[in-house]
Amino acid sequence: MTEQPAVLEIQMLGGFSLRYNGERVTVGRNSAPRFMQLLQLIWVKGEEGISRDKLMDSLYEDNGLANQNNSFNNLIYQMRKQMRAAGLPDADYIVKKGGLFVQDPNTPVRVDVQEFRELLKQGDAEIEADRRYPYYRKAALLYAGTLLPGLTKSLWVISESIELKNLYTRCVRWLCEYCRRRDDFSELRSIAASAAVIYPDDDWQAVHMEALTGLGRYRDAYKVYTQASHHYTDDLQLPPSEKLTEAYRVLSEKMNHEAGNVQTLREEIRRDGEKYRLQLNDINGAYYCPYLSFLDVYRILCWNMERMGRPVMLMVCTLTDRDGNVLQNEEKIKRVSDSMRKALHKSLRRGDAFTSYSNLQSLVLLAGAHQEDCHTIAMRIRRELREIAGQNTYFRYTASAAEELMKKIEIEHEIGKRAGSDEMDNVDNVDGGITA
Repeated sequence: MTEQPAVLEIQMLGGFSLRYNGERVTVGRNSAPRFMQLLQLIWVKGEEGISRDKLMDSLYEDNGLANQNNSFNNLIYQMRKQMRAAGLPDADYIVKKGGLFVQDPNTPVRVDVQEFRELLKQGDAEIEADRRYPYYRKAALLYAGTLLPGLTKSLWVISESIELKNLYTRCVRWLCEYCRRRDDFSELRSIAASAAVIYPDDDWQAVHMEALTGLGRYRDAYKVYTQASHHYTDDLQLPPSEKLTEAYRVLSEKMNHEAGNVQTLREEIRRDGEKYRLQLNDINGAYYCPYLSFLDVYRILCWNMERMGRPVMLMVCTLTDRDGNVLQNEEKIKRVSDSMRKALHKSLRRGDAFTSYSNLQSLVLLAGAHQEDCHTIAMRIRRELREIAGQNTYFRYTASAAEELMKKIEIEHEIGKRAGSDEMDNVDNVDGGITA
């Protein structure tokens, strides 16, 4: 029986690694030297091949070379030397074929990028959905993340990464639609959850919520929404996307708890409601909730206060610099926004509610407060904020009747404007009309 030659396994999606005979291999000191990028380019191109000029342009980009022939030959020499030193076969690894450079056919390799493309190609050749599905599903499972995340500044990596992402997105969208037609929410959940981890900015969380809602796992769907909502407000400095908002509304409509579970539900709500307070080591203070939950709290509060004839004020707090301009320093925004949430929690009453509209802005609902009360409340917030984050911390606020100002905020939310803009008028300011 003929022994099969060992295969060199190359992972480039979601990270870079080499395995030979099942053992991980390290070539050189890191994965970034040019001789390794030379190999990576060849492996990405596969049988398509690449010309020497394109190889050199990609590897050196705008760094002109006095003698490209010597540089290229030296790269080849260094690559083969380092591969041997790592315990890999004494092989060419790169050969010339018809004017193009391709991987050495005498050295067996398995490259995840090539396998991914081949699986999609095989799937595309199938007309029947049931026959296409297994190829696409294997391709989606194989796609572990963006191409060579350690080389995201290289132009050739950026170009190839965009193409691969587009292929992955097309594949996953097809798989999701396939699962929807069959009401296979379990498989839909698995596909969407993986996609959301790889590309958290592409609204796959909304599909994940859709699947969990279809499975009746409403609390899990709500957890996905909460995490995604925080990602939008804290990391992207944007309100939740339209797709995420719609998934949340569908979830809200579908939730239907049986009477026998009321006690359990009440206990879960109590635990979830106190979770944020306990994180702040304070069981008192205002209630923090995600943006869309805040909208629901706002509506209920306004309806109840309207019946009782008591006012509801909405305050928008925007982080600024000393001169009242919207804060620009990303590092300081992240630090101060966390402090702002703590300051709001401690300085407001337990009956009040607040949310993060973005890292720059917070929304506050003040039950039973009047316009003249807002200045006093803002001063209280200022004291807490400066005690937590330091004296050189500023914000400005807008305060108005909740119904009036919320309409403006909801309009901005629908058209997807960034929070922190200077477009809100009627701004009441603290400390001599500048900032708090």
